[in-house]
Amino acid sequence: MTITKNALIKRINRKLAHDGEVLKITRGERARTDLGDYYILDIYHNTIVRSRVDPEALGRKLDLIG
Repeated sequence: MTITKNALIKRINRKLAHDGEVLKITRGERARTDLGDYYILDIYHNTIVRSRVDPEALGRKLDLIG
């Protein structure tokens, strides 16, 4: 079974929401250079928890994809 990147991001965000976190896509070249293509944001403190996140690897780690 294949899953689209958008569907995977939505699954990840539902899982991370329990911890007050969200997976975000960077916008702009400077942000992409500093953070990578994806990063995790703590929504309560508005701080970056982790940068340079690979959504596929994170989905596997969270047991969202096989």
